[in-house]
Amino acid sequence: VIVAREHGFCRGVKNALSLLDKALEEHGDKPVYSIGEIIHNTKVVDRYRGLGVKTVDSIKEIGSGLGVVRAHGLPASVIAEARAQGFSIIDATCPYVRLISRILKKEAGKGSKIYLLGEPGHPEVIASTADFASDVTIIDHASFDPERFEWPKSDAVLLSQTTMAEESFLQLSAEFIKRCRKVTVYNTICNSTRLRQSSAVKTAAQVQAMVVIGGKKSSNTKRLAELCGTKVRTIQVESAEELETIDLSGLDSIGVTAGASTPEESVQEIVDYLKKLSAGSGSPGKK
Repeated sequence: VIVAREHGFCRGVKNALSLLDKALEEHGDKPVYSIGEIIHNTKVVDRYRGLGVKTVDSIKEIGSGLGVVRAHGLPASVIAEARAQGFSIIDATCPYVRLISRILKKEAGKGSKIYLLGEPGHPEVIASTADFASDVTIIDHASFDPERFEWPKSDAVLLSQTTMAEESFLQLSAEFIKRCRKVTVYNTICNSTRLRQSSAVKTAAQVQAMVVIGGKKSSNTKRLAELCGTKVRTIQVESAEELETIDLSGLDSIGVTAGASTPEESVQEIVDYLKKLSAGSGSPGKK
């Protein structure tokens, strides 16, 4: 069992959870709300629910309580307006998401067409681009076709959702450089994502199968699974219980990595399960 060197919680996730912990500690006299799931991990969300944190979809639902904005963020204008109306809010948006908004603010209105590679409708994409919706075109990474794309006749600016596969973004950048008169490229894939992707691919090259741990809604976990899947058989799960239904017999080596919202306890739980199988004291699973 080989665990990827870079895996699990990123800086943005750690920051968001730290702010939520601080809110619970310092404001225990009033309700604490998470505006959207604080991170995309069921176990973590359930743990905070047990501590009294209620997840809501809208700022208006926090009433006179304290709201903590999820790591994926909300548009800065939405937070500012809510604060002006008297709502108490702690902004736990990932700094890399806010960086995208700052770049968009800098580039909007200069005459260039602005594009962001990502997942349309993803919370992070909404949080970073909503205040500049009329200036930004979202390129869906899953359906992009360079031959059918309407290439801009003016100068272009290109950014990325922070959790995209870097190889996909570099390929898109090359297409823009080839087809556009002038293009400014901002590599806004966060460093944690880049390191985790590189580490996962290196681990996949050493094993017969990879287990990628993370929430089903986690974009960066999906990218890890997709990248590993190009190298070796890859299984994406949230917990060790899911592995119990999967046939792992005949494998001499298995790699493990985890998305940026996956707690270390989940990683250790699965590593322990796999080691138990390798020792011959557990069930090999079933299809």
